Amino acid sequence: MPIKTRLTTCRNRLYLALAALLLIVSCTPPLPPADPTRAAQLRNEGLKFELRNDFTAATRHYMEATRYDPHNSSGYLKLAEFQEADENPQAAFKTYDRALNFLPKSDPEREFILYRSALLLAGKLNQAHIAQKRLGQLSSPVFQSDLAGVIDLHQNELRPALKQFQSALKHDMTDDQFARIYFHVSQAYDQLGDEAHSRQALLIAVQKATSRDLKEEIRHFFEAMLTR
Repeated sequence: MPIKTRLTTCRNRLYLALAALLLIVSCTPPLPPADPTRAAQLRNEGLKFELRNDFTAATRHYMEATRYDPHNSSGYLKLAEFQEADENPQAAFKTYDRALNFLPKSDPEREFILYRSALLLAGKLNQAHIAQKRLGQLSSPVFQSDLAGVIDLHQNELRPALKQFQSALKHDMTDDQFARIYFHVSQAYDQLGDEAHSRQALLIAVQKATSRDLKEEIRHFFEAMLTR
């Protein structure tokens, strides 16, 4: 192909790429001016819908709240919790990544958000190699060990996974985090065919879980166990 023809072809491809990029940008609604007060109102309204079990409306309000207060870590966590509970891991991952883009490195919830995004990568999104990279960015021994265990779990390295979970459980943590790790323990024992230990770990997870996404995941897992 003559050089002039190749240059013309490359230029045309560049124009097409730029046009596609401009189309994507134009379809993304711009953020409104920051208004933490409006964001708090939206979160309160979302909570009211949540208490009425109208989770679709609650999710919509929590999402809108993050647009008015993009530097509020708890807003992102609440939205992602509902997106995960609604079995929409891609949307939850985007929420976590958006939070990581907006939140300062000093934000106390930043590492937890990084950990939760990596759990999705290791599990439902089937991108363990990317989760492995995020593992190296964590400093919390709880998050490190649990994530390493989940990566092992989804690579069918079940005994190493259980050792990682046991290591994580040696540290102090919230009840919901305790429940999340025991849920992972239950999954590992289930894959090993050890139903007794799997159910025992699942019972602990049920008793301690507080977040909606974890409760839903436990429910689906238990229902699947009953149908075998």
